[in-house]
Amino acid sequence: MDTEVKEIRGLAFNSAGSLLISGSTDQHAWLWNAKTGEQLAKTANRNAGGHINAVTSVAFNPQNENQVATVSWDNTVRFWDLKQNESDTWSFNRTDTLAGHSNSIWATAFSPDGKWLASGSSDHSVILWKVNQANQIGTPIAQMQGEVWALTTSPNGDQLAAGDEAGNIHVWKFDGKSLTDLAKFNHPGGVLTLAYSHDGKWLASAGYDKTIHVWDVQTGKEAWKVENAHTDQIWALAFSPDDHMLASASFDTKAKLWDTTTHQIISTLDHQQGVFALAFNVDGTQLLVAGFEPNIYLWDLTNPAYIPQPGLLAGHIYSVNSLAYNPQYPPLLASTSDDKTLLVWDVATKEHTPAVLGLNESMEAVAFRPSGDWLASATDNNTVLLWQLDQKACLDKWDVSGCQPSRIGAPLVGHRAPVENVVFLSDTAMVSSSQDGQLILWDLNKSYWYQKACNIVNRQLNPSEKLQFIDGKLNPTLLTAVNWFSDRFGSGTPDVKPSCIE
Repeated sequence: MDTEVKEIRGLAFNSAGSLLISGSTDQHAWLWNAKTGEQLAKTANRNAGGHINAVTSVAFNPQNENQVATVSWDNTVRFWDLKQNESDTWSFNRTDTLAGHSNSIWATAFSPDGKWLASGSSDHSVILWKVNQANQIGTPIAQMQGEVWALTTSPNGDQLAAGDEAGNIHVWKFDGKSLTDLAKFNHPGGVLTLAYSHDGKWLASAGYDKTIHVWDVQTGKEAWKVENAHTDQIWALAFSPDDHMLASASFDTKAKLWDTTTHQIISTLDHQQGVFALAFNVDGTQLLVAGFEPNIYLWDLTNPAYIPQPGLLAGHIYSVNSLAYNPQYPPLLASTSDDKTLLVWDVATKEHTPAVLGLNESMEAVAFRPSGDWLASATDNNTVLLWQLDQKACLDKWDVSGCQPSRIGAPLVGHRAPVENVVFLSDTAMVSSSQDGQLILWDLNKSYWYQKACNIVNRQLNPSEKLQFIDGKLNPTLLTAVNWFSDRFGSGTPDVKPSCIE
């Protein structure tokens, strides 16, 4: 066998004994001709949809041996279609990635009828996955052209704006339930960041063209712009609470403050490396800036004409991707990083909670919901994670260890590419955007999902199901309830509406 393969972790023959698949610590599954020992194919590299850690177990679907499942220390299950073309060459084509375990997966097996796949993990759980059933509770709302890094909501949550790498800016009106088209703008070059003014009058955009454009959402026209605002890509914008200043952050290592009346520069804040995350505190006297450095810069803006050297918030070990202040409980701040962690800070004391890990991948963005008790993080493994803060330890009185966020439910899956941003429209409505340009609206209203569970089974919930999924256990089971019913009963039942949550 090929010397490129490292330590072998899993083996599976097809029923005819003609093909052998092996899992390896080199992050690939390999396909072999079992009779000749010839290497036929291997799974994709990590940057092309393959695993990002050792492949520990592999399995052929006994009812469709062109379908293969692989599991890994990267906490994911991946499905592949085996294909043999006319020239007798073979390939693995990835069809799905499932994220639900919180630790390394070691074993997997299909059921005899090929409808179920079991996976066992170091998180002490076994998950049963229904094969070929989309494990998604969100609703796709748009497909934009290219990556969507720019995603923001208006201050009162009645508008959503998204910008893509092609320069398209799309604005929707949100009525509390659905989104309708409101406006469209064209930003020269790709859009990397968007920000609403607090009065809802302006929408600012910036990106590859190094120019800041400010749009009037009501008239649909450009209100003003700052040409050549930076010498490199602009990755973050933020209006001060009184809308008198606009902050920008760039790969050119500088954050800048602009006067929104004169459109002139107020101050330049120098950093050692490129910066791409910004957040004003509640009264605009502080600006937090982060980027390629692991430290978060805390700038005192009490006197914008003379800004002293910044303080530092030290806690991450790699680039800091996103910053978000808690809307109800300042000075709480959340940050996510390429070190795969989420931290919650008390900016006044410069203390942070113990780090919480996502799914062994970078978390690109973080957002609080309006009530301040939940967070959402966007991850590079195509999922959105929800987190909850403890009221007493975090919101009533700061407790550095007790304030550590806890995961709510299963990861939200549905994106087919890394999720780059996430925002809340309300306490029960959230939107995420991904690298492939897809936007998904997530309905987090518990009654909606309990009713959906009833529709699946086409009956009322029995007493034990009510106890498990409704009575007294709302948050931890909210986002797993529908998957639980779908796994057991399927999801193709008629859309009837029995009353099950009386």
